[in-house]
Amino acid sequence: MEMLNLDLFPFEDLPLELRLMVFEYFTLKDRRDNLSFVSKSWAENLQSFTEDYQLHLYDCYLMEEIDPYSVLIKSTRKYRFLKLGKHFTSENPELVSRLLGHLGKHLHVLDISSTDEFSSLNESISLLMFAELKKLIVTKMSDLTKFDIFPESLEHIHVNQLSIMEQTKEVEHLKKIKNLRIWTSELINFKVEKDEFGESSTTIFSLNVKLKEILESLQTLDNIYLKVSTNFIGTPVVQIDAVIGMEFQEQPKTFLSFSDLPNLKSIIFLYDSLHTKSPCFDNHEVNICAKVEELKIIWDYKSCIGCFTTFIDSFPNLKKLTFLCCKCENEQFKYICSKLPHLKHLEVESYIPSQILLNELEKLKDLQSLILSHTIMPRTDFSVFCEKLPNIEFFETEGKLDVDDDSFIEILTHHWKNLRTLKLYYGFFSEKDSGNIILNCKKLRTIDFGYSINVQSSWVYHLFRDIPCLRRFEETYRKHYYNKFIAQGEKHHHHQ
Repeated sequence: MEMLNLDLFPFEDLPLELRLMVFEYFTLKDRRDNLSFVSKSWAENLQSFTEDYQLHLYDCYLMEEIDPYSVLIKSTRKYRFLKLGKHFTSENPELVSRLLGHLGKHLHVLDISSTDEFSSLNESISLLMFAELKKLIVTKMSDLTKFDIFPESLEHIHVNQLSIMEQTKEVEHLKKIKNLRIWTSELINFKVEKDEFGESSTTIFSLNVKLKEILESLQTLDNIYLKVSTNFIGTPVVQIDAVIGMEFQEQPKTFLSFSDLPNLKSIIFLYDSLHTKSPCFDNHEVNICAKVEELKIIWDYKSCIGCFTTFIDSFPNLKKLTFLCCKCENEQFKYICSKLPHLKHLEVESYIPSQILLNELEKLKDLQSLILSHTIMPRTDFSVFCEKLPNIEFFETEGKLDVDDDSFIEILTHHWKNLRTLKLYYGFFSEKDSGNIILNCKKLRTIDFGYSINVQSSWVYHLFRDIPCLRRFEETYRKHYYNKFIAQGEKHHHHQ
């Protein structure tokens, strides 16, 4: 990275907003590892990039003498964002409290995927260890009731799943957050569940009349989930331009004219196929939806090819595309690769010939996540295939790509050193495969070989020992590895 010459331009004299705009052009790594060391003022400015100072603890088992606890408890990094996963566990609640207290001194955002560990602490003070906490993320409203006292700095509650009606006692619990200004959600459900205990419920929002008409023309509200950018404090009316995502649980009555929702970013269809009794999609007239970045769909490949091309052309800036339970014809796959060059995630549940994969996927230079059904590919082609996709971090396939010897994993790991997740469901895993993974893929977090029956415990032991980031091998989590090997000692293991 070429550093800025401060003698040639008075960068420090620019307003903060403009300085931050300049910093946005740098990568996370540059901001965190280079720019933050230029000066104290730059370091303070860069704290605005919360995502640069984040820590995710997923399948993490804490023991005092080993990683990750032994490393994190000594960390001097001022983390701003902390996410705890459902497998963040320990036999020692005091250890959890000590680590969170150390990491949380400068924390602004706390994402609790599972609150099990917090329930083992003193609930009246567990959040008070985060003195600068501004945003708390929980799964559902009932999670909030586990906390009786909240830090005064807290101003934003985000609930991953909200219903149009929530239990009154849980809504009232928000009043304990003294300076709460923002209440948001990831996914809105219109289906009202009957409470077997007869608890009273409170309506937390209503829909704009025009928005309600649009939704009900597509499906009953019970079968639609929404993602909205709405603050639910004060029982607001959700406006059309607040809808940023839609998820359909049943087949729509008609094709949706997505241009009716100007800020839509995500569309998910969870039903048998997109085919409906309505006329062709937008009558084959392309209406650009420039903000849509995610599309998950079950496509009826027998439908009009004009509908398919119109559909793809409507979303030129897609980053994530998933085609489920469909037969994607070769020409359709070629069209996807030629029209969607910015894709970062591609999932196709369909057989694609190796030569088409080889020729077309190289157009997707930004691709990071690839999920494919079984295909056939000679060794030489597979090596070229991997070389053309240098940024792959997530790879999943139903079967080994028929490389003509046992070099499949060797080739894959040699080219894809940034892999975080590797899932191969062909049911065979060798000691050579284990060695190549350890040698080349130090960033791996998850490995899944489809319940391979030939896996030796010593291979798994070395994978966990030599890949610090690894959290799961098939159904074995790092915590199981700790329990089985660390507690018994390495010496005991080698004697077995």
